[in-house]
Amino acid sequence: MNRVTAIVLTSAVLLALIAGCGDDEKPLCPTPEPTPKYLILGTVILRPYVDFMGSIHPINGQANEIDSILFGDSACVIDKTGSYVEGNNYTYNFHYLNESDFIRFHSGDTVVVRIVMGQETATVRLKLVAMPVDSILIVNPPQYTSVPLDSDITVDWLPIEHADWYSVSYLYDTSNVMGHPFDYIYDFAADTSYVIPGDLLTTDGQVDIFVSGVTGPVPGQPGNVKSYSMTGSIYSWAVPGVRRGWRVIVGAGMPPSSQELHSPAISDTPTRYSRVKD
Repeated sequence: MNRVTAIVLTSAVLLALIAGCGDDEKPLCPTPEPTPKYLILGTVILRPYVDFMGSIHPINGQANEIDSILFGDSACVIDKTGSYVEGNNYTYNFHYLNESDFIRFHSGDTVVVRIVMGQETATVRLKLVAMPVDSILIVNPPQYTSVPLDSDITVDWLPIEHADWYSVSYLYDTSNVMGHPFDYIYDFAADTSYVIPGDLLTTDGQVDIFVSGVTGPVPGQPGNVKSYSMTGSIYSWAVPGVRRGWRVIVGAGMPPSSQELHSPAISDTPTRYSRVKD
């Protein structure tokens, strides 16, 4: 009799556990953790026409199983290309480029990007920034300002209404006639100011500064592509407001011969960036 009772009680407990798996108030069954198979990275540039591009990286080297990527109601082209990483024989690039598509989306609009793999869909709602209205205008320091060696450079720019954060990159060029060394540094800022530390600027040369407004996850934070098998980030980016950077001279600058080789003229007049195709 005791054995029968034990069997009945055990069965009742199992039934209760099974019944509780769908009960939000009694989460008795743990939700399995996502196991991403694909890393997806993409960026949208409104030029102002739509230029959307990115890549699918199979994390474990498997073939691509993603069926489609939709930008709004437009399907992207997915191409297979060779990978430089052994074990991952291929990466998969996707793009949607439509130069006549410049009236559907504007600065501040939200687009829905859907990444579909069988019954699974990762949905990203992305706020857009656009050129030239969201291109950065640097207001400090003035173009071609000279600073002493070991001096900080504080860079200030006008805010972009729809930007979530700002990408900041700069090229520190100390080229000379014997060689062409340079350092390229990529960083970001949450507001409209950034300091290039003077302890990096110890050699005569020049710094070309690029600042862009960006929407999407802040670097280091969780991405906006989230599903059981997919992870990653998609951004909208308004490319820098000057084609060759906002230039600051460090120390004595570069030798004239190097300037001629590596320093095409830049307009002294601050203007927002208006891009024709590269």
